[in-house]
Amino acid sequence: MFLYVVMFSIMLCASIFQITIATTTTQKLLILQYFLFAISSIFVFCWHSNKVLEQSQQVFMGPYESEWWKMGAKQRKEVLILTGQLKLFPIFSAGPFNKLTVSTFVTILKGAYSYYTLLRN
Repeated sequence: MFLYVVMFSIMLCASIFQITIATTTTQKLLILQYFLFAISSIFVFCWHSNKVLEQSQQVFMGPYESEWWKMGAKQRKEVLILTGQLKLFPIFSAGPFNKLTVSTFVTILKGAYSYYTLLRN
């Protein structure tokens, strides 16, 4: 997934650069369409990963919001074990470096734009 994110950053940068040097409107529209599909495909990964993280955090808060202190000793131990297991949040990652979230998506876009500005100058 890390290579996928890196390749998308480079591909987005190249697409933006190609749009600026394209001569005809048809070329610009085709490259823009490719650019939008590329953005949407990486956004889908980041969006769903972010939703999984948010929902797992909501599930984590469930035992704390219950009235666990009114239960017997055995149930309280089980709630404690449950909270220990719920601390492990499932999240998709791009290698050991990045977690795929919406903020990562914005960072990818910023990086692609930075590469573009370097190419343009």
